Amino acid sequence: MTITLNVQNEQLFDKILWFLNHLKNDGLEILINRTKPKELASAFLNPIKVENSDFISRMTQNPRRISADTKFLSRDEANELSGFTTTD
Repeated sequence: MTITLNVQNEQLFDKILWFLNHLKNDGLEILINRTKPKELASAFLNPIKVENSDFISRMTQNPRRISADTKFLSRDEANELSGFTTTD
């Protein structure tokens, strides 16, 4: 069984946690998530945009040119070369 409590008051939270800690010997497991529901929802609704990151700049500093003679393999040919087998 699971109980989820959303406690806005830090002082009340500490009192509830103190009480629940006394029940640990009876097999109670306490999982604390201090993320506020609004902050959690905001993280999903407003994802962080990564611009000009080191990764992006490293990837664009040394572009690789592809010659006109480059042969692109089909999926089956690439799998055969790599030893990877698929079943469709």
